[in-house]
Amino acid sequence: MRSSITRSAILAAAVGCFTFGAYAEDPIRKANTDPAAPAISDAKPVLPQGVTPKQLNDQQDVRAVLAAATNAGMTKGGFDDLVERLSTADRKRIGDFAKQEFSELDGRIEQIAKNWQQKYGQTFDLNNDKLFEGFVTVYEGEITEAAVAKTHWPVPVRVSRDVAANTETTVDYLENGRNVAVVSVPSSHNMPGLSISMIHEPVDDWRIDIPDNITGQKIHDNVKTALTKLGDNVAAWPADVNEAYRAVGHNLLMAIYDVTPTPDNKRADADK
Repeated sequence: MRSSITRSAILAAAVGCFTFGAYAEDPIRKANTDPAAPAISDAKPVLPQGVTPKQLNDQQDVRAVLAAATNAGMTKGGFDDLVERLSTADRKRIGDFAKQEFSELDGRIEQIAKNWQQKYGQTFDLNNDKLFEGFVTVYEGEITEAAVAKTHWPVPVRVSRDVAANTETTVDYLENGRNVAVVSVPSSHNMPGLSISMIHEPVDDWRIDIPDNITGQKIHDNVKTALTKLGDNVAAWPADVNEAYRAVGHNLLMAIYDVTPTPDNKRADADK
């Protein structure tokens, strides 16, 4: 079974806490919006062993999946659609859980939708992958040594100084010739940087790949916690609606990967 390996995040908060900082002063954001600036990512994602870098020209498609997942997570009755953005193996493991009605979660979404309309003058509808262009970085590759890649996939969502190889794995779907990608989400909006594992599946779909120990119940609970905090902190939402979309996407990815910020994280990231 794949194991979930995370490192401490940057602030003391609960899972998926929606806290937004002064983004104009964020050096990560500055580097990503300045064409002359070097790429910066505190997560330092690299393609794992067994994967060879390859130009696939699929960055737009990969970003579109992240946008679709964000939109699904903010849609009433959309939890099953959110899970649909995960890999085939993850969807099979979660099974019928995602098909339930989640009235409490839908209530959170309805509350946020009303506040979103009032604050930004529009309904929540992140249907533009370009909102993540210049924000996340996509590293593309092809599996060339499947036996090796299986012990390093999915990649640690948070890079740790003492990360060990994942030796308990059931990623039988990794075979030579399969395309994969690692998405670097930089630290932003007072949230930690993440490395998101993406896998290309037949016929022509990119999917988010998560560790086997993250259940459908865990994703649901994390998303509900994140949306509850979002709804309770409307005053902290960014003035720029595009930054608000990115922040929501960042938080939902944290929820999907069960990333829990801890108090000692700020010091750990500042020491990099």
